[in-house]
Amino acid sequence: MTFSTEQFLARSNEPKHADEAKLASAYVAADRNLGEARISLISHISAEKKGEKFIPVFDSGVKECIPALTSAEEKAASVGADVSKYLELLRDQPSVAAMTEQLGRIRIVVRNSEFSAKSVLDQTVKASKKTSGEAMVDPKVVDGYAKAERLSKENQPAIDDLLARIREARQILEKY
Repeated sequence: MTFSTEQFLARSNEPKHADEAKLASAYVAADRNLGEARISLISHISAEKKGEKFIPVFDSGVKECIPALTSAEEKAASVGADVSKYLELLRDQPSVAAMTEQLGRIRIVVRNSEFSAKSVLDQTVKASKKTSGEAMVDPKVVDGYAKAERLSKENQPAIDDLLARIREARQILEKY
């Protein structure tokens, strides 16, 4: 499930999403500033009657509004793009913390399989009085290390993906 901007803004007030609060606040502030700049521009429009029709006319104060409006539009677009990119990076996770937890769970699975293979080797060495090198050819040891290597290879793309997404999401959050 990908989160919408509205869902992101609503949940950013929760304590567990405090790391996102500054980004959400910047988004709200940029949106508010853009609205105020537009209102300021509109306040300089009046209606002038030309024949049977009214046409909009800008007064001389409109020139001072244009730089503020342009700046507000650029800021809103920039922050909006950051929020969109951040939400894209999260994919189905609710936060960077959740992605980090998922990464940790995957790494534990891989480490546990490696530990299990090492335990089988140690047990084989003890039971058979062989050296570690000799015990490495035992079918149980070979299977244990093969399983650990398979799990490592299977999970490496997910680990790399999560690491890259976490790093990029944190870079976005650090801007704010």
